[in-house]
Amino acid sequence: MDLNLAAQTPWLAYQLQFVAGLGPRKAMALLKAVQRQEQVAARKAVWKELNVIGKKVFWSVIDISCLLSFCW
Repeated sequence: MDLNLAAQTPWLAYQLQFVAGLGPRKAMALLKAVQRQEQVAARKAVWKELNVIGKKVFWSVIDISCLLSFCW
C-alpha cells in the first residue's frame, strides 16, 4: 500500500487499519503524521522521522505490506 497515496485518498486511508499490526488508532495517527509532513520519501522515515509507531510495529507492518509504492 502506498502510504503517500493513502494519506490523500479516503477510501485507501480506511483500508490502512486492516494492515496487521496497525489497527484503527495507529493507522489514523500514521495518516495524520504523513499529512502533516506532506510526503514520506523512504520506508525508514515512517519509523524514524514520524515517531508514530515503534520499531517492532514498523518491522511487522513492513513484513506484511509495502508502506510505499517502491518496495526493496
